[in-house]
Amino acid sequence: MRIQAIAELRARLSSDGPVSSARIYLNLARDAARWEQKLRDTDHQVFHEQALGRFTRGHELSTGVSGFELAVLREVARRVLGVRASEGQLGATAAMVAGVSVELDTGEGKTLVGAFTACAMFARGHSVHILTTNDYLAARDSGSMVALFRFLRVGSAHISSLTPHRERADAYLKDVVYAPLHEVGYDLLRDRVAERVEDRVRPVCDAVILDEADALIIDAGASPLVIARDDATPMNLIHDVTAVINDLRDVVHYRIAPDKTSVVLTEQGVHEIETRLRVPNLYRDDARDILAYVHAAVSAAALLERGRDYLVRDGRIELINTSLGRIAHQHRYPDGLQLAVESKEGVPLSRTGTVLDTISVHGIISAYTRPVGMSGTLRLVSLDLMDHYGMPVTRMEPEKGVARIDQPDLIFRTGNEQLEACVRMVKLALERGQPVLIGTASVPDSEWLGGRLRAVGLTPVVLNARNDSEEASVIGQAGKEGRLTVSTQISGRGADILLGGGDPEERQRVLEHGGLLVIALTRYQSRRIDAQLRGRAGRRGDPGHTRAILSLEDPQVQGFAPKSLLSRAEADGESAGGRAGRIAIVAAQRASEYRHLDRHRDVIAYGKLLAEQRAVILLVREELLAGSCEAFDRYVARTAANNSEHFTHGPIDPRVLLRCVDLEWSAYLAEVSVIRDSAHLFALEGKSPLAQYNLILGGMFERYWESVRERTTRAHAEISDGYGPTYSGPPSTDPSIWTYLLESDPYGSTLGRFITNLRARGARRATDRSDR
Repeated sequence: MRIQAIAELRARLSSDGPVSSARIYLNLARDAARWEQKLRDTDHQVFHEQALGRFTRGHELSTGVSGFELAVLREVARRVLGVRASEGQLGATAAMVAGVSVELDTGEGKTLVGAFTACAMFARGHSVHILTTNDYLAARDSGSMVALFRFLRVGSAHISSLTPHRERADAYLKDVVYAPLHEVGYDLLRDRVAERVEDRVRPVCDAVILDEADALIIDAGASPLVIARDDATPMNLIHDVTAVINDLRDVVHYRIAPDKTSVVLTEQGVHEIETRLRVPNLYRDDARDILAYVHAAVSAAALLERGRDYLVRDGRIELINTSLGRIAHQHRYPDGLQLAVESKEGVPLSRTGTVLDTISVHGIISAYTRPVGMSGTLRLVSLDLMDHYGMPVTRMEPEKGVARIDQPDLIFRTGNEQLEACVRMVKLALERGQPVLIGTASVPDSEWLGGRLRAVGLTPVVLNARNDSEEASVIGQAGKEGRLTVSTQISGRGADILLGGGDPEERQRVLEHGGLLVIALTRYQSRRIDAQLRGRAGRRGDPGHTRAILSLEDPQVQGFAPKSLLSRAEADGESAGGRAGRIAIVAAQRASEYRHLDRHRDVIAYGKLLAEQRAVILLVREELLAGSCEAFDRYVARTAANNSEHFTHGPIDPRVLLRCVDLEWSAYLAEVSVIRDSAHLFALEGKSPLAQYNLILGGMFERYWESVRERTTRAHAEISDGYGPTYSGPPSTDPSIWTYLLESDPYGSTLGRFITNLRARGARRATDRSDR
């Protein structure tokens, strides 16, 4: 056990993580070369028949792909797409068909690899989903590969957020379906609460290819998908609390944590709020709802910043995906915080809802029997992919090698020194005609930098969440001679930077100037995102240069670096390059990275038992949808037996029982949310929060069936008396049902919030007891 623990620790601390050898897959790719010329010389009709014979569904039942199959796929791509697949692309296809995820550098042709893998999986009898990060990529990749699929008579379709409900069911019947991961998740959720069989779209969750797998699994993995029904909200309370919070002052009424992820009220702040809201004790149980809104409002005012965390556009709040620097469509904060931000910005308050069901990214991927992924940066998360998803990782080296030069970091004490160095470097590059791409951390940073560059006579093109609809054209031209582009995080944007903008003569001049220069003005929350930015330069063997120009005043450094290191770095006599500064920046990024990974692991760990319980509910629902009450009776009767009571629901419509199950599950989820939010408090007692959480949920699930039994009894009585609209109303697919992505824990850890308020709460309760 000790040796295993040491090996795991070394893997986590290494730069690459555990990665298997790619040699066996590259050997298969090299074997394909033996067939290439023969296939190329084959008559088109004869070759078409050969290809169809090889890629008929169920024809090839072996797990691994053969060299001949790879050769056929290469020749099909050459004939119908005009593209000759590289050895690395064929090797990546072989690996993914064998169930091994692949790290393939940016620009090495992952779109073609995904299509090849889908065709090979189709030949093995699988239906395949290729899941992307957004609508644009799903539509683009599906459209670019449609000729390949048509040649092999593989049915394909793509789904977006705009695809109508009826068309989704037809699309899922195709052999290969391109879709954003969250759209498949929403369809699974809607199917899970459907009250009529005909309302379901039935995604076929068999084999799945995850494009940009680390972005889907890790970056988005902490945000569950939610389906909810409209609910009433005390809007006056929201506005009253916001008015009070807007008058509070930092340090005096509340204190912000050094890492700016949590905020705590001071005694003076609590007193001010209680006085103005006329609440005797904010920490009494009967003021729990008010306290929740107060915390949300303080967090919205002190921690969330317009332009960095969200935008206000067209009278609504649009959240920003900070890892991509683009609008996170269909994301929203938890209801209380969402309303607090809306009230803070003076926009109409959005709907709140009663949660009907929820599913995590882990739950979506776990629905598939054969998950596999690809990305340019998988090695750093290979251990998590293996531990939580059973997805081993290998790496395919680029065909032409990497000619990019990654220059040493420049580190400065202040932001002004950082800016001056950036301007000098940009001017020198533009004078020789070299295109420059500058990566920034947020919308305000990109716009501020754009303004400063214009002030010194430069003409940057700024790309961020405000104009992300123009990203394809902006990024497509970022490689033109002398072009200066400032962007928030550029990974996952799905557009290649073409040197010279597609003009061969201009491309040659840009190559002579040194290719694209990428400048990073921050360390992102993950080394993977840094690598994705660097990977925009030096694609497919082109020359390129990258350099990070960093400041110790960067918010991430100030928030996560040890204070002792920061003090040493700031006392360093050198303006740039001090050893302590370098260590502080590395330490800050690692702390931020591990915090995000821990959140992802927590989501998985805390979701396992709930997923098992939901599986039982879904089994019962399935039988009730089919008109059978057998499973329902079995679970409810067991609860009645435990209570020494006889239970019978009488001659009642299974759809009524279905509504009882769903209503109680919604109430159950609300209770689970409270338990999950306070589970960390068990750590103060020296107990495992996860173990205690699971123990509580085990007992709660037994009580769930008791609640279903009691509701069923009431429903039977109400219906017998001629009432019961709750059980005979419209099905849960009516227009009041809506879905959204929930930004998990957006303003700090629950543990931090509870512990920092624990003393204040105890003091207030003690005061309340003495007043009595």
